[in-house]
Amino acid sequence: MKKILFGLAAFALVIATVPMFAAFEAHVINVTATIENALQVTPSEISFGTTFPQERLDKTFEVSISNSFREEGRVDDVTYIIRQKPKCVHCFVPIFQNMK
Repeated sequence: MKKILFGLAAFALVIATVPMFAAFEAHVINVTATIENALQVTPSEISFGTTFPQERLDKTFEVSISNSFREEGRVDDVTYIIRQKPKCVHCFVPIFQNMK
């Protein structure tokens, strides 16, 4: 009799916890986001051409708030970060160097 009651209690516990896991998974999976173009950057691309190590090149560009963001009434500030992505020098090893 104890085994039957223990089995029923375990089954009831499993049945009770399944909806909790389903609700948690639904919360994680159903995340939606809206991406708004808040900034307008001109020019969109800055080409420096061939550069050499320790060479300093400066070009100016304009960052402003876009018209669509200005028309939106629910937000009023923008946080942006300008990041420089350095290229890996060792990633571009010519194939013929490995052949001896």
